[in-house]
Amino acid sequence: MNVTRKDASAQIAEITIELARADYEGEVKKSIKEYQKKVEIPGFRKGHAPMGLIEKKMGKQLLAEEVNKQLMVALNKYIKENNIMYLCEPLLAPNQENMIVDGLQDYSFTFQLALYPEFELNYAKMPETTMYEVVASDEEVDENIEINRRRLGEVVTPETVEEDSMVECHIQEVINGEPVDGGVDRNTNIFLNRMNKKGKKLFVGKKKDDTFVVDIRTLFNKDQESAVHAVMGKKVEAEDNTTVKVTIMAISRVILAEMNEEFFKKLFPDGNVKNEKELRERMRENLKNYYKAFTEKMFDKKASDVLVEKTKMNLPLDFIKRYTAETMGNKEISDEDLIKSVKWQLIEQKIVKDNNIQISQDDVKAYIKDMFRKNYFGAMEDTDGKMDATLDSLVESVMKSQEDVQRAYNELYNEKLSQVIVANMPAKTKAVTIKEFSNLMSK
Repeated sequence: MNVTRKDASAQIAEITIELARADYEGEVKKSIKEYQKKVEIPGFRKGHAPMGLIEKKMGKQLLAEEVNKQLMVALNKYIKENNIMYLCEPLLAPNQENMIVDGLQDYSFTFQLALYPEFELNYAKMPETTMYEVVASDEEVDENIEINRRRLGEVVTPETVEEDSMVECHIQEVINGEPVDGGVDRNTNIFLNRMNKKGKKLFVGKKKDDTFVVDIRTLFNKDQESAVHAVMGKKVEAEDNTTVKVTIMAISRVILAEMNEEFFKKLFPDGNVKNEKELRERMRENLKNYYKAFTEKMFDKKASDVLVEKTKMNLPLDFIKRYTAETMGNKEISDEDLIKSVKWQLIEQKIVKDNNIQISQDDVKAYIKDMFRKNYFGAMEDTDGKMDATLDSLVESVMKSQEDVQRAYNELYNEKLSQVIVANMPAKTKAVTIKEFSNLMSK
């Protein structure tokens, strides 16, 4: 056996393996004898079928398997011994793709390798990416305070609907006053503070058991499609009927909690908020921190695109297209998207290597535990250790599911990758309100 290398280009290496008959013949004969021992062929006792019959039946397949095995062993050994860094997987040279192993003879196969490109991640020379910083407007702070005053307020049940009531209704879809067969027929809650003036005027003063017909669309402004979907209990298309018969089942409203020491203490048990000014400052800071994860995620995506666009590397497009066609079939992908995908994979690998990103099972457990703590226990204090024991039990339960563990691993991996990008890519900070940032996210 002889293995040689010739570089077809700066990006492609060709590895030729010359396999002499003597290199594999003995192993082929051994495979045929082993097959003879275990095969059952009608008319012959197990293990006693004539060798000639076995060779005729399985000889070509066993020969091809052994030749392929020795080729792969030789190729991988050569790559490892010569420390060749490559992309994708080796492919037979285009002029050998139709070669057939047939008969005991000398063979020569040439494989192509796409060589790993040399490149640097020069963060300092990358153009700046905008890092948005959410600074809630006075109105947005007011809204957030009202939400919390409502949450901690007192629920009352007035006789009639008022402008800030929540009305529990039964709605039935109708056309010309008649129920629609198979149409919407459900209980739903309608909040008057979300309605337009026309909607409020219709509902205010109504009592329990009152009924009336209305087009749900007319209760809300045109930019409140989500409110219409929520009432109807489904996504409503432009041509869909939204006329319903409404029956009022219950009326309630919340008396907002007073902004006093008790309210401040319930919101912030640490006792650091004692008046409305401190409340507004704390609310604004909390909202900023809440949106930080979203702003960093947006920055990560845009900065990653910049890295892909600006990082120079020479890639063998024809080879990559051939490899993609063999592994992904007829899935259509443009040359531009293909190059972007490969470049990002290489950049990602380099970031992981340069920053020694590793994730252990203990890391995954800690990540899952922290996720449960934030989502279900918030700022609660663990005074007796029971919370920690409960969290450990939840973690062990999740760890039994390979799918959940893999999901947590992927999330943690992406988080660590994002931290490197956010820490190293040049950024220009821009303050935006919650509404402005929400509009950016929806684009």
